[in-house]
Amino acid sequence: VTTQSPATLPEWLPDSADQVHPCWLLGFDGATWDGSLLEWHASKWNPASLVKGDRVDLIATAAGELQVYVNGAQKASRVMRMPVGQKRDPLFALVDLMGATLAVSFVSAVAEIVSPTVSNMSPVAEEVGEEINAAPVAEPEATVAEPEATTATVDFPDARFDPVMRFASSPVAPGLQISADGRSALRREDTADSCVAFGSMELKLRADGSKSFAAAVTKVHDIPGEGLAIGFTASSPDNLIVAPGGADEVAQCFLVGFDGATWDGADWGMSDWNPGELEVGDSIQVSATVEGKLTVTVNGMLKASHDLHVPVEERLWPIVCIQGQTAGIVLLPALS
Repeated sequence: VTTQSPATLPEWLPDSADQVHPCWLLGFDGATWDGSLLEWHASKWNPASLVKGDRVDLIATAAGELQVYVNGAQKASRVMRMPVGQKRDPLFALVDLMGATLAVSFVSAVAEIVSPTVSNMSPVAEEVGEEINAAPVAEPEATVAEPEATTATVDFPDARFDPVMRFASSPVAPGLQISADGRSALRREDTADSCVAFGSMELKLRADGSKSFAAAVTKVHDIPGEGLAIGFTASSPDNLIVAPGGADEVAQCFLVGFDGATWDGADWGMSDWNPGELEVGDSIQVSATVEGKLTVTVNGMLKASHDLHVPVEERLWPIVCIQGQTAGIVLLPALS
C-alpha cells in the first residue's frame, strides 16, 4: 500500500514499487519494505510459490500491521508505521509485477478474514515489527502502540538506492554526522544549531527541463515551530572550505522550509508550508522547474510552489539545512 495517490504520479513510473514514497510492501523474494523507517527485512513468505488462480488478500490493520493471506491462510504479517486509523492521507493499493508473477486481477475483499491479536505476537514483533505467522483468532483484545518517532534511526545497506544520491563528505558542519555510505545525515543530540548538508553531485536535467531530488525524514525531535530547509545551490560544495552556519549563507542558494519561509539568495519570503510538521518516514521531493519555480511535494502531495527564479540551466546541487524539529534525513532517488 502507499499514501501516494496515482493521480500525482508521473507518466513514467519508478523502476520498482519501493521507489514510490512512502509505501509498505510484502513479497519480492521473501522480503518486506517499511516505507516509514526506510528499511528492508526478511520475510518467510516468498510469492514465487504462487500459482494461477491463487487469491491474495492484503490487510492493513488499525495497529499499522500489514498482513498477507493466500487462499484464506495467513502467510506473513509485519508491524509497520502505516497511517491507518488516523486522520491522515488515504491508502492506495500497490502491486509490483515481477519474477514468477506475470498478471493479477483485483477482486472484492472478503469480510471473514479475522486479524490476529497482539497476544499472538512475540514481544519483539510488537516493538520492532518482527515477522509473525499466527493463526487468526475471533476477537482482537489489544492494539500495537506506535513506536516513538524521536527514536527512529535508519541504516541503508540495500543496493536498490541510487548510488549517486549521497551527501558530500566535505564540508560537514561540526554537529552533523554523515553515514559511511553517504546516504544519510544526522544532527547530533547535543547540537542545537542548524546543520547544512550538500549533495555530492550536481543534478542533471530531466526530460521536462527541471531538476529534482528527494529525501525522507529519518529522525525528529520534539521541538515545535520549525523544521528543515531544502532546495538548491549553484555553489559547488567542492569550492567550500568550511561548512556555513546556515543554508542562507551559501551564495546562490534557493530554499523553502524553516518556520514557513523562502530564501531566493537575496530576500526572505513567506510560505504556507511549515516543515515542523514532518514525521519520520515522510518523503519530500523538491524540484526546480524550467520556469525557475521551486516546488515541494510531501508524500506525493504538493505543499509549496514559489517563483524563486532558480537558475535551472546552471549547475545545481541539493542543499538541506537540518534544524529545528528535523534531526535526520536520507537522500532518495527522485521520481521520474
